[in-house]
Amino acid sequence: MRPSISYGTSGGINDSASRVDGLIDGGTTTLVNYSYLGMASAVQVTYPEPSIQYTLLGSSSGNNPTTGDIYWGLDLFGRIVDSRWYNTGTNADVDRIQYGYNRASNRIWRKNLVATAAGKPFDEFYHNDGLQRLKGMQRGTLNGSNTAIGSATFGQCWTLDPTGNWRGFNEASTGVRIVQMGPK
Repeated sequence: MRPSISYGTSGGINDSASRVDGLIDGGTTTLVNYSYLGMASAVQVTYPEPSIQYTLLGSSSGNNPTTGDIYWGLDLFGRIVDSRWYNTGTNADVDRIQYGYNRASNRIWRKNLVATAAGKPFDEFYHNDGLQRLKGMQRGTLNGSNTAIGSATFGQCWTLDPTGNWRGFNEASTGVRIVQMGPK
């Protein structure tokens, strides 16, 4: 049987907004539930069967000290800063990615907390030019202040023309640090 779409309680918010509340298999088993911020931004997705949940919401310890609200995964500008997938039975992270941005809202770093805890260097640091175009990426382990990769394990960089087209591309799959960005 095909799963059916649930719009929640009749007359409820999701039903009134014609917004999907969840998916139910051919019987009565819930496959997934959605919780929203506003009309369309899913901030929590729960899969009861494997006990996995994606969330941008805070923890039981209270509101975010920076923003003052329950949405720990979002900053004051609505950008995702902490994307968490965890096992609802054990509360252990399955995947957890944190992001940092510059003043122009470009992502400048990505930290993979689960990989780091397992000793894997999957953090990323991004370089932009003066026009806020992506010019390079390094993968490895971020330093404590998230301002650089300590020892790179992979990197890419692009040379762009004035209209943003690629003039050149470099990739290093070794620990070589790629910083060469060419003229701005």
